[in-house]
Amino acid sequence: MSFDTDPGRYRHLRLEIDGEIAWIVLEVDEGAGIVPGYDLKLNSYDLGVDIELHDAVQRLRFEHPEVGAVVVTGAPGGVFCAGANIRMLARSDHSWKVNFCKFTNETRNAIEDATAHSGQTCLAAINGTAAGGGKTSPTCSPRAVRGCAVGWRRSGGWWTRWCRAAGSRRSCGCGAREAAARSRSVRPAGVEPVPLPPVRSEGYVYGTVAAEPGEHAVAIRVRGPEAGDEGWFLRMTRELDDMSKGGGIWVSPMEVEARLLQHESVGECAVVAYIDGDGLEKPVACVVPAAGRVVDARELIAFCRDGLASFKQPREVVVLEEPPKTATGKIQRGVARRLAADRLGKD
Repeated sequence: MSFDTDPGRYRHLRLEIDGEIAWIVLEVDEGAGIVPGYDLKLNSYDLGVDIELHDAVQRLRFEHPEVGAVVVTGAPGGVFCAGANIRMLARSDHSWKVNFCKFTNETRNAIEDATAHSGQTCLAAINGTAAGGGKTSPTCSPRAVRGCAVGWRRSGGWWTRWCRAAGSRRSCGCGAREAAARSRSVRPAGVEPVPLPPVRSEGYVYGTVAAEPGEHAVAIRVRGPEAGDEGWFLRMTRELDDMSKGGGIWVSPMEVEARLLQHESVGECAVVAYIDGDGLEKPVACVVPAAGRVVDARELIAFCRDGLASFKQPREVVVLEEPPKTATGKIQRGVARRLAADRLGKD
């Protein structure tokens, strides 16, 4: 999974710059989830949306020193943001949810840091229904957002509480552009734009950093700057950040399950994490055979190997008579995980 993107490849955002004010318009493509299995309805978001938002925040900070205010809003249509996509969360295992939340928090930290240290004020222009909890949209960062504009409808009392925590005002009497003009910061004069080129690597080898994975540890080498290389520090930290995210923790069970279900012997499945004797998490496929079929574990693992990256393929296959489900038909991943651990522990 790549965390590298640019405005020309955005599927969910529009980035518009008008002098000292920039606009990030949330216009989520329902059919462009980062993995199969759900639709991003009502401007809800998943990791793919947040990757684009993170990229937009960083580009505005470094490549556009003239921008003093960033307005985040929804595209016309009645919904500002419905929060994190519920179906994506329901289909994800615990490790995916944890790492998804880690990255969304990094994005909010980036918004706050751009405000605190680069003088870019961020505003949320709530132009439609906003539903969910205290961090309903991928932009709601109380310490960073100073103004809230206009014509919004709220669900419950979370928005009032959020504004109070942020020390923000609810600017129902003015438009987003006026609120941005009032709130924009004056950034330091004479600052040159800093381009953010694509982050490229060959495996774990980047321009300034390289990793050598071992059995239980990773050795990371950092190449120091050459004389006069003023962009080295930013380049190095971006490459190190990309390396740490791409090390195999971002394994979506939905992606592996979609591949398993392509095999004729599989009727239903759930991919869960199993902790082996060394304390390492490994993906395990809990599989219910299709009617009249017999599951061959080695054949199924080889089938996954042909269609997935090596670190995503299941290490073990556990055959079940039926998957554990709730009354509404949702697979109980926690129960499946315990069944797999019990079966593999006995074996």
